[in-house]
Amino acid sequence: MPFKRRHAVAFTLACLLAAVPAASAAPDSPQVGKRQWIDCSSGHMRGVAPYSVWPELWQAQREGRSGDVALLERIAHVPQAKWLAGKSVRQDPFRIVRNYVSSMMATAWGGPNCQTRYSGHAGADDPYVGDYPVFAIRQLEHEACDRDYDGGGPWNRPRNGSYLPWIEKFIAAIGPIGHEATVILEPDGLPVIGKCLSPRAAKQRLALMRAVARRLGSFPNLATYIDIGSSRWLDRRHAIKLLRRSGVRHVRGFALNTTHFYYTHEQVEYGDAIARRLGKRYVVNTAENGRGGLRIENPNARNIKDRFCNPRNAGLGPLPTTRTASRLADAYLWISRPGLSSNGHSGMRQCSRGPGGNVFWLPKAEQEARLASFNGQPPWPPAPL
Repeated sequence: MPFKRRHAVAFTLACLLAAVPAASAAPDSPQVGKRQWIDCSSGHMRGVAPYSVWPELWQAQREGRSGDVALLERIAHVPQAKWLAGKSVRQDPFRIVRNYVSSMMATAWGGPNCQTRYSGHAGADDPYVGDYPVFAIRQLEHEACDRDYDGGGPWNRPRNGSYLPWIEKFIAAIGPIGHEATVILEPDGLPVIGKCLSPRAAKQRLALMRAVARRLGSFPNLATYIDIGSSRWLDRRHAIKLLRRSGVRHVRGFALNTTHFYYTHEQVEYGDAIARRLGKRYVVNTAENGRGGLRIENPNARNIKDRFCNPRNAGLGPLPTTRTASRLADAYLWISRPGLSSNGHSGMRQCSRGPGGNVFWLPKAEQEARLASFNGQPPWPPAPL
């Protein structure tokens, strides 16, 4: 078989393996049957619209660009996580989270195109918007990356710092009212410890994570998972050690692939091994892993960050579901946000393409939709998890 044909066959087989039908739901997964929230309202808010797929979709519809509409609907029609990240949500997390939860309980926008306006509780039964949130909390400081980094200074201190009071405000907004939710805790927060924190800062971070895990885990309505990177970041023994030291015993389990693109089957094999040792469950981010990690022939010829920010081969992965390939995996979820540029932070660009600031970028969105691992369009209204 000629090399090019053999390479094409291998690539096709890999894509098929990535989209293998799920086997069965975890028997007691807290997400089973939940109707995950679709945030229509964000597309109508001036400050939030640049981070939402909906304005781009509505513009394509107005201009009659049917091809773009079909691609953008592959993203807009799939429930995704709500990220509480960066300094912009530090000032008043109680108001932000409570408004978000209130929007789910009495949605202002919904309908088949997210443009039906409701008042009061008129949209409570709208099948398109759902009522179960998935939050990704990313508030730890680790903007520098060397072994002398102090780990975020006063914000991250486990005693008299600002992070724990912020978590208490989050809990005050969602925990006591009994609203069920999934919480993904601190994407990248543990895996960067060995590379980006001094030994003293690492001890502080682990103490802080234990305190947060203990608090979130005390609320049975919150299914909390501590992020531990991906199968290609930490070896299993290191991941298990960090999860134990971060208080995973207090919460539901751990999350994989949140900021990565690796195939689902790799994460399930890795996750099962860790889950068995810990007696815990896990979730996998499948939002952008339809084509696996970035493949480049000469890594030295390109910006190494291109492996992780706006990779050129990323495609949408398996749709959110609790019918996973393992009874230890609670769910596949879209935790990362397809179509958002991941080119750096704080005004500093890290890779060779795309705008900075995590704004919605049409070329990336259409690339990921075009390279999706699933055929056709996602179910609309979204299917229960």
